[in-house]
Amino acid sequence: MIRNDAELELVRQNLANIEAAIEWWRQRLLPHNEQNFNLYAGALLDFRDEFQADIDAYLGTMTVPAKHAAGKTAPTDTKTLQPTRDDRTGSGQVT
Repeated sequence: MIRNDAELELVRQNLANIEAAIEWWRQRLLPHNEQNFNLYAGALLDFRDEFQADIDAYLGTMTVPAKHAAGKTAPTDTKTLQPTRDDRTGSGQVT
């Protein structure tokens, strides 16, 4: 769970590293063997989705995907995060 902007920045940096690793595997394996790409990059793809879900939940930009909310793959408790302002009133007040 991301609790503040410093943690948000760290997760974004980690996400960039994960995406770079996925791209590395994509360029080297995918053209030759999709099964090996899925084997080597599969966990990274899951981590990418989890980190993005954490970011989205912290920013309040989307509903957490069911597989993460159910705790099947997410390493953090993203389902308890709430937007920081009251979007029902549009007032921008902190809730």
